[in-house]
This record gives sequence, structure tokens and C-alpha cells, in this order.
Amino acid sequence: MEDPYHYVRPLDDGRVLVGGGDMKPGSGDARAAVETVAEWARAHLGAGEVETEWSHVWFVPADGLPYIGRLPTRVGAWAAAGFSGTGLTWGTFAASRIAAGILGDEDDDDAHFSPGRIAAISSFDRLAKDQASVLWHMVADRLKPSGDHHPADLSPGEGRVLTIDGRKVGVYRDEDGALHGVSVVCRHLGCIVGWNALDRTWDCPCHGGRYRADGTRIFGPPLGDLERRKL
Repeated sequence: MEDPYHYVRPLDDGRVLVGGGDMKPGSGDARAAVETVAEWARAHLGAGEVETEWSHVWFVPADGLPYIGRLPTRVGAWAAAGFSGTGLTWGTFAASRIAAGILGDEDDDDAHFSPGRIAAISSFDRLAKDQASVLWHMVADRLKPSGDHHPADLSPGEGRVLTIDGRKVGVYRDEDGALHGVSVVCRHLGCIVGWNALDRTWDCPCHGGRYRADGTRIFGPPLGDLERRKL
């Protein structure tokens, strides 16, 4: 229950999977966050070398409960989402309840998880805070200076938001040395994406959309790829 929290899962061969170090996508240093997890593992578990590392985005519903059940606007469609990182538990629960619902065995408690529910009054303050954060990113990230870096300054595997001909462009240099330019405007609602140096992705700080280094959509609310930019 500590904040920030950590979790540990033992593997069969004596290694452990350690997680935590949460940060908002697109607005933090993913490498630094992973290093704090590694430091915690060394201090508490006597852990040695880090063999592999990665980050992932998960979505947290405003009222804390996942969305499990029949979609109100789609006939015959069911959903299970918003597990807040507890997928082993909620995923199993969701499979059980959706299977029961399809067979007509729904109960009153299913309404608490319905994708069509109205969020509890107690979650309104969180919704307001999240929307204020979105508006802040919409404005502040557009005005944030990108420094005087040039595409030629990028090393292989490095990406950065640069100002080119008066507009912000996401630039990535691949391992072969070729440069790739993309629009930094998220295809969802127009927030400015940030570079994730750990996974080499463009991440949206507003709603969690993720794109590969070349702008190809990975997942999240956006339905399309980032627009390409000629350099």
C-alpha cells in the first residue's frame, strides 16, 4: 500500500519481475522511472543486474472500478477494460461475468461494473482534475520551447521534439542513421506527444495514446497514425 507502490512476482528460474515507478505517459522520464524501480529492488531484494526493462500504459477509470459487461450502444458487444494494472484478478472476474451474462445469468452487482454506468459523485473531483490537466497540456506543451537542437544532433535510437521551420516536429534517428519526422499532434484530441526514450515510442500525456518511433499507432484512443513530416 506504499506510495509509490511496487509489486514483485517470482519467476520459476529464480529471477523476479519488479514493477512500479508509475508516471504519466508523454510527460515524464521513463528511463528515470525504471531506474527508481531497480534501485528499490536492489535495496529490498538484493537484486543484481537488470536483464530487461520496459514501460506500459494502463487506464484507470475515474471511480476506480473496471468496465465489465454489455456495451449499451452495440448489440451483442461486450467489454472488459480499465483493470488499473490488476489484470490477473479482474481479467478472470470479467471472463466469468461476461460468460454468465451471455448465458442470461446476470445479477444486480453487475451494474456496478457496467460500461454504461454513470461515475459516482465522489469521482467528479478526479474527473475535473484530469480534464484540467488535459487543458494544461493542450496549451503549455504547444508553448514549451524545444531548445536549439538540430536533427543532426540525434544519435541512433534517439528521438526528440524539435522546432523546424517554426513548427514542432517529432524526429527520430533509427539504428541505420536514417531520420524520420512525424507530427507531434496526437490523432485523438490534438495534444502534443512526448518521446519515450525507454521504449522508443511517442506517448500522449492526455489520454495515453502510443505510437511507434515512425508514427505508426500502437494503441489507445487515437484511430490513426501520426502524420509524417519531411525533414
